[in-house]
Formats: sequence, C-alpha cells, structure tokens
Amino acid sequence: KTAYEMLRSLVGSEMCIRDRLWAISYLVNGEDWQIDEVLLHQNIQKFIFRCLDEPELSLNIIAIRCCATIATGDDQYSRLIIDHGVLKHFAKFLRSDQKGIRKEVCWGLSNILACSYQEIRDVFRDCLLYTSP
Repeated sequence: KTAYEMLRSLVGSEMCIRDRLWAISYLVNGEDWQIDEVLLHQNIQKFIFRCLDEPELSLNIIAIRCCATIATGDDQYSRLIIDHGVLKHFAKFLRSDQKGIRKEVCWGLSNILACSYQEIRDVFRDCLLYTSP
C-alpha cells in the first residue's frame, strides 16, 4: 500500500474517529463564539450525532460529552442538540451499565435543564419519562 492508501484506510478507523471527537470536544469547550465556529459546519454536527449511534462505547461517551459541552452554551445550542434527537440517545444511555456514560448523560441533561421551559419540557417528555419503568 502507498502511504496515501494507508492514511485513507485509517480515516474511518475507531482510533481516528475517537481522536476527531476529542478534538471537537476541546473546541466546543469555551465561549459561545467557539461553539458557533464548530457548529457552523454541518458535517461536524452530523459526525457528532452519528457517533451516538456507533456500537463502540468509547465513541458514544465522547459524543455524549460533545453534546453536553455544547449544551453549556446559550439556549440555542441546547435546542440544536435536542432537534438532532440527542434526548432519545440520552434516554438509552441512562440505562447503560457503564457509570461513566450515565455520568456524562446526567451532566448533559443538567445543562439542558438550565435552559428555557421548552427544553425542560422536552427533557421530561423525551428522555426522563421514557426511561421510567
């Protein structure tokens, strides 16, 4: 294989996906303008939310952290991740046997619950009530 072919095959590897997610989580961990810069790119948004569906838990937890960090910003950011369906993922991950995943989800939910009535209502409707027995 050429170096190009080898690098191209690595781009979709779990290790590279994990590294890209960590980079995104560091970029959104700041002021609202930093979150804006990242979220301007639709491909980055799609990438984060697609990683919530990955079977690999190490990718899920970083994607959850990205969403939770985004929700630390203005209410519009919480609305964005809710509109992308994050609450159904949070509901699923709340039932995980992995404490670290549940902890990240709870942090994300607490960030969303600090928003307006509409976001609070959505959390209870789409996530918390969904996980009740």
